[in-house]
Amino acid sequence: MGDSRLSKLKRRWKLTGDIADYVLYQGERLRIGEIKGYADGRLGGPALALDALYQEADGVLDFGLFESRSDASVDDHRQEIFQLFEVLREEWSRSSSAFEMRIDRRDFSGERISLREFLGWHYDSEQDCLVLRSRNSAHLNEYFTRPYLINATCLTDYSILEDQWDARLEIGEGFAYALSNPPYNMRYSDPCEFNTLFQGLCFALFGGLSEELIIYRWDTNWSNYFDAGREWWGTFLWTIQRPGSSSISVIAGSTTD
Repeated sequence: MGDSRLSKLKRRWKLTGDIADYVLYQGERLRIGEIKGYADGRLGGPALALDALYQEADGVLDFGLFESRSDASVDDHRQEIFQLFEVLREEWSRSSSAFEMRIDRRDFSGERISLREFLGWHYDSEQDCLVLRSRNSAHLNEYFTRPYLINATCLTDYSILEDQWDARLEIGEGFAYALSNPPYNMRYSDPCEFNTLFQGLCFALFGGLSEELIIYRWDTNWSNYFDAGREWWGTFLWTIQRPGSSSISVIAGSTTD
C-alpha cells in the first residue's frame, strides 16, 4: 500500500513539477522509512523529510518549525528561537561533541528585513533558482544560474543579478548562500534537483517565497553555537512567518572548516 502511494506521488510530481507535489512525495518517503529524519522534535512531516535530504547532501543549517500565534509579535519570534536552541542543546548533549552549548537568554535584537535581503546574492529571482557553485572545463569553482544549472557552459553575469537587489548586499550573505555554500562542497549529483530541494524547504517551512513574508534577522552574539562561524564563514539566524499562519520557522547556521 505504501509503495503504491509512493509511486503515485512520485509520478504526480514528475508530471506536474509542482513543489507541493514534491514535498508530499518526500514526506511519504519519510513515512515508509525510505529516508531517515534527523531533526525529530523540531520538525515534522515533509519538512523533516526535506531536512533529511539536505543533511545527506552535507548541508549545515538547522531548521525549526513551531506553533505560535497568527498575529505573532517580535517577542514570539524570539521565543521560538529559544525553543529551537533548547532542542539543539539536547542534540549536542546526546552527540559525541565535547562542547556544551551555552544559551544566554538576555534580550538580543532582531530587525525586519525584506525577502530580497533574506535570500541574498545567491538567488536569481527572475529565474527562480539558486546561484550554485559549479565548474566546467574553462572555469573551476565558479557560480552558475539558469540555464547553467542544466548546461554549465557560461559563468553567471553578476552585472545582471545586481539589478535585482540593493547594492548594499554583499556576496556571502543571505539564506541562499548559507544553505548552498558551506565551507566544504555539498554532495548532490544534480543541481536542478538541489534547486527543487531548496524550493521544497521554502514551501514546507513557510509556504514558499513571497514578498508578504514576515522575516527577522537576529543577532548571533548570545550563544557559543555561533562561535565556529565567526572564524570566517558566517553566522546566520532568521525567523520567518507567513501572514495568517500560526507557524514560525527558525533557521540557524554557524560552522567552519
